[in-house]
Amino acid sequence: MVDKMAEVFSRVNDAVKTLCGSVSQTYQERPENLPHVFVDMTDNAVMVTDMENAECAVMATIEITAYTKQNLASAKEILGMADSEMHRMDFQRICGPKQVTGTEHADVTRVMARYQRLIADGDVL
Repeated sequence: MVDKMAEVFSRVNDAVKTLCGSVSQTYQERPENLPHVFVDMTDNAVMVTDMENAECAVMATIEITAYTKQNLASAKEILGMADSEMHRMDFQRICGPKQVTGTEHADVTRVMARYQRLIADGDVL
């Protein structure tokens, strides 16, 4: 299986750590340590297979959500650092940044963005 999530997570973690000490791949409705960044692979669909039906390329979709108790600008600043790193890995932002509303924790500001990239077996991010 072509899966680069571990590398994506590591690079996003390194990119945001000056502003955000809590980064996770596990969803939490309300993270204990804020600010927090949640990095989630929402899809890793097979796009190309070889004659033996082995995966050759996938379309990876990564969603990044920044959580903070501060204002919208603070959440966008954190997400902006992750965004820059995603672009360095040749991902394209396909959604966002947009504020997440309608949650039961109104004291937490959330901003999310979604990214996509075709990744071939053997690609270097």
